[in-house]
Amino acid sequence: MQNVSELLPTQQSNFPVNRPVVHEQPRPAQDPSQDAQAAMAKTIDKLFGTLKAFYTNHGASLKSPEIEGQIKTQWVRELLKAQITGEMLRMGTARAKRYATEDKYTKWPVVAEFIMWCHGLPSVDEAYREAVDHSHDIVNWRPTHPAVYAAGKRVSWHKLRRSDTQAGQNAYRKAYMEIAAKVVAGEQIEVNKPQLIEQKKLTENEKAELKQLGRANIGALKAMLGKG
Repeated sequence: MQNVSELLPTQQSNFPVNRPVVHEQPRPAQDPSQDAQAAMAKTIDKLFGTLKAFYTNHGASLKSPEIEGQIKTQWVRELLKAQITGEMLRMGTARAKRYATEDKYTKWPVVAEFIMWCHGLPSVDEAYREAVDHSHDIVNWRPTHPAVYAAGKRVSWHKLRRSDTQAGQNAYRKAYMEIAAKVVAGEQIEVNKPQLIEQKKLTENEKAELKQLGRANIGALKAMLGKG
């Protein structure tokens, strides 16, 4: 009979070693969009708090915490999609405050309007009034934004001068919103205004020739009239 010790493996390496295989799970990479959404959400919370002090009738739009939360979510999504920077956000906020203070925009702004303001675009009503007020002197006019001028040029200044017609107003609003959408999408709008024709400065010789020509014309006219 074999000894029990003889039944054991003589080397430790002969022991079957069943170590559990541990597969290290890669850590999920932090989604930068989640960070951006979280940062923008905090910004929107502060923005809404600021605007509520100016839009005192905000309750008509933000009727409940649930509705306000839904609107905030929409603003976060749309502002991120439009790539609104901090500086642009400050510009839009300043314009929103001004409109509320001047009672030109007492309703809570929708996000599409606010994005326009962030791009330096005035409201549709303000753009229309500006275009009409300067339609008689477009050469010396410095528009607040190129889109304001471009929309007026598309509609025609003659139609805008007839500011009492609803057709001209509707045409301008349609043109302005189309151009504003291009601005928000990143397109550059230029103001191509007609230039004043500068009067040519005459030399002394040219002035003398014109005087002689004028005298000759006067003399010929007198001869025709029998007054020579």
